[in-house]
Amino acid sequence: MHLGHLSLLNQVQEKFNFDLIKVIPAWQSPLSSFKGGAEKQLRVIREVFKKHPIIEVDDQEIKRKGLSYTIDTIHFLQKENPSFKELFLIIGVDQWIQFDKWKNFEDIIKKVHLIVCSRKGHKWSSSSVPNSLKKCISSFSDKMMTFKNSDKKVFWMGLNDIDVSSSEIRERKKQGFSISHLVPPLIEEWINKNELYQNNSYKNLDSLVLAKFCARTLVEKKAEKVKVFDLRRSYNLPFDSTLIVSGLNTHHTKVMAAYLQKQVKK
Repeated sequence: MHLGHLSLLNQVQEKFNFDLIKVIPAWQSPLSSFKGGAEKQLRVIREVFKKHPIIEVDDQEIKRKGLSYTIDTIHFLQKENPSFKELFLIIGVDQWIQFDKWKNFEDIIKKVHLIVCSRKGHKWSSSSVPNSLKKCISSFSDKMMTFKNSDKKVFWMGLNDIDVSSSEIRERKKQGFSISHLVPPLIEEWINKNELYQNNSYKNLDSLVLAKFCARTLVEKKAEKVKVFDLRRSYNLPFDSTLIVSGLNTHHTKVMAAYLQKQVKK
């Protein structure tokens, strides 16, 4: 869970004014190979949300274990909470574009409304609708979509948000970079304590050493005005150093960038 998730929930609540929002951590997502410490994660997530009165952390998928299928969770919620008038499923656009890979997705769109939240740069269009759902469309607008033989709707919500993804957080941790600007303090503490996402080959790599390596590499390609800045003591930034160079022209700059990527990967 990261700051993007918190911002998403705040913006959704401002628009829809729900009586209750359930955050349901998965034991194992069927479409992800990542396996985290779900039970340990649950304790931290509850701590993060304990000051949010309308948000309830639900542990049903962790209790069930195994692959976490949303349709099973919906059935459970409807059975255990018959007083719920309407159910809304909040998902990101990354899940929406592969929604037709979800188990019993046809049943899901008959049982709940969907709120599809998008990061910056994503546009809502019929081309973003999964192929298997296009035949089910009854109406489509820039804010909403309806299905045939269903009274449920799909609402599109563009977020005014920092562009944060879980994959970005994992990659930054693997490379030894800071994630303090991307996750709540409790989440960062939990990640560090459990040594999640770490790549031992990067553990002792100083970012300034990496920047200097990049500078030497670019000099080999005739870079000009090469400057490395150590920012660790000067600024509260999500990076420790920065490197600025000049190229002879646009083509030369692109060649340097491609060469640098190749050498850093080696």
